[in-house]
Amino acid sequence: MIDFLNDLLQKTNNPIIDLSYKNPELLGKTKKDRKSIFDVYCTAQDGSHFIVELQRAKQDFFKQRALYYASQVIVSQAQKGKWDYHFSPVVIVCILDFEFDDNLPQNFNNNLVVNNENYISHVQLIENKSKSVFCSDLEFYYIEIPKFLKLAPELKTNLDYWLFYFKNMENLTKNAVQNTKFERFLDECEIANLSTKERQKYDESLKIYRDWYAFEQTFLKQGEKTGIEKGEKIGIEKGEKIGIEKGENIGIKITLQIIQLIKEGKTDEEISEITGKSIETVKNIRDSL
Repeated sequence: MIDFLNDLLQKTNNPIIDLSYKNPELLGKTKKDRKSIFDVYCTAQDGSHFIVELQRAKQDFFKQRALYYASQVIVSQAQKGKWDYHFSPVVIVCILDFEFDDNLPQNFNNNLVVNNENYISHVQLIENKSKSVFCSDLEFYYIEIPKFLKLAPELKTNLDYWLFYFKNMENLTKNAVQNTKFERFLDECEIANLSTKERQKYDESLKIYRDWYAFEQTFLKQGEKTGIEKGEKIGIEKGEKIGIEKGENIGIKITLQIIQLIKEGKTDEEISEITGKSIETVKNIRDSL
């Protein structure tokens, strides 16, 4: 969604970095007020509100519906008590699988025209004479998918790819178009196009995979714990063994040193001072010779 909105809005200087998905049900001010249910409702890090609607069948007054949705989001930002009417920008994106009967004039579009076909209508409040934007806090993007006529070899921009995928989603495979940016999207398309039987098999295999993954992680954690405990035990035992062996080696060397000193005619007191061993130890070694 982040990539799609950045490509559609051409947000190169100030791109959307993060989105927070909100409850798609927006309640009215009172119980009697109509409840709005959006397909996707999210906010960006700068507080901007985005509503993304997907409409397969033609519907009367769809433009008015989008206006109503926008007004609901604006009203929901009203603060109790003193409020200066400042609200965060609201952007409505409508992906339509049909064409409007009444096309908007060319100058209402934001240079999103290819081969003179208006498949994206970017609508804002404008000053009628100068055609300058009167208020930038409310925007509508109406994407009429049937008007997008580009074929795979003609795709150039990321937005081209998005619209091509939207139009051909039912017959789309990962090999249809080579663009690594859309691999995750294409994976979702392939899953969405599975038959009921294939979807059941997929869900079952996904469950097995997730169960195995959970078991594997538990096993690894248990293995790490056991390995650490066993490693510590082995380390202690090995340390003790090394200590004994090292101690024995040192003991043998000192004993040989004492024997050599005795042969050289040193007294017990002198040998004790040289080796650091007690006089009693030196005497015991002397007596054993």
